[in-house]
Amino acid sequence: MSTNSIPSVNDIDSDLAARILLASLPSIGPARSRWLTADRSAADAVAALAAGTFTSPRTPPRGVTRSLLASWTDALRGKNLARLIAAQFDDGAYAIGPDHALWPFSEDPDPPLVLFCKGDVDLLGGQHHIAVVGTRRCTTVGRRVAYQLGRDLGSAGLSVVSGLALGVDAAAHKGCLDGGGRPIAVVASGVDVVYPQRNNSLWAEVVADGVLVSEAPAGTQPQRWRFPARNRLIAALGQGTVIVESHRSGGALITAEEAADRGKPVMVVPGSVLSPSAEGCNNLLVDGATPVLDAVDVLACLGLPGLSAPTGPAVASGASSTQANPVPRFSDLDAAILAELATGPVTVDVLVVATGAAVQEVTAALSALVADGHISFDGVAASLL
Repeated sequence: MSTNSIPSVNDIDSDLAARILLASLPSIGPARSRWLTADRSAADAVAALAAGTFTSPRTPPRGVTRSLLASWTDALRGKNLARLIAAQFDDGAYAIGPDHALWPFSEDPDPPLVLFCKGDVDLLGGQHHIAVVGTRRCTTVGRRVAYQLGRDLGSAGLSVVSGLALGVDAAAHKGCLDGGGRPIAVVASGVDVVYPQRNNSLWAEVVADGVLVSEAPAGTQPQRWRFPARNRLIAALGQGTVIVESHRSGGALITAEEAADRGKPVMVVPGSVLSPSAEGCNNLLVDGATPVLDAVDVLACLGLPGLSAPTGPAVASGASSTQANPVPRFSDLDAAILAELATGPVTVDVLVVATGAAVQEVTAALSALVADGHISFDGVAASLL
């Protein structure tokens, strides 16, 4: 972490302080913060709100009522500014604003008010970032693809940007770390509020070797509206966006739309036309997104063919070369079974016909896949987890 690029709680300017105050207001989403600062500085907006005199010639966003404005006035009058700011710099966290040398949203049409960070802020000034996102409810195959993409892109020197959610996001971040890369995680809570808890250890790894960022102040609990809002920041930080798996609707498609609106390439890993987890991806391909199969395709799409992506298993920087490779290794029969299960539960007799294997071979493979946590099997039908 470069201490030269991190502001101290004692020397932040009035603009950054005002932005922290505005970001701490209840129900203050991107559209509302843009409206508050559209024709005045953040400091002037805070002053007017605190005085109860805020007006704007612009039409207020949906949900901005006199009652909400009054609640913002009450909130500002009750704030302990010193305590609020100090909380943003506790336990290695910090905040940066548009005047910071590494502010990554200078040309973005929808920037955050302020960016709260934990980890190595210098990564934000890196040359090559790629967003890799997808559904939380991914298949085993989708998780494996996301891991391999993250690993190979990280090994090629790119920072993988994602949302640190379950499923595709977590797999892509883990792959990036294991490939020696430096991930950037955009979270929907405060950088001190781990969510989901199942990603607690991965969260710590990202802080140690990458950077966590959020537009929500420390202490903010995740709220439903914050997840789609943060997807625009994922798209903004990446030079392009790769969608690994997506259902017909979901956050990954929002990220794809935000990337397209910014003129950035949208890349998609194709999936089975029978798989619900690939429906959104395949629809994007029909609409003209770029198909990609691996990291080499991604690098070519970004115009970075000079960078190389390995095709073999990567080992995390500083790790023993004998460390077990966390990428699942499937036999041809395993892969055939998983492909059949992508559309839903399948009985043993159907799997025998589909794979051409003997009943004993299929049941043995199912038992192994259950033991490894890839599927569930009730003795009659198997399902992906």
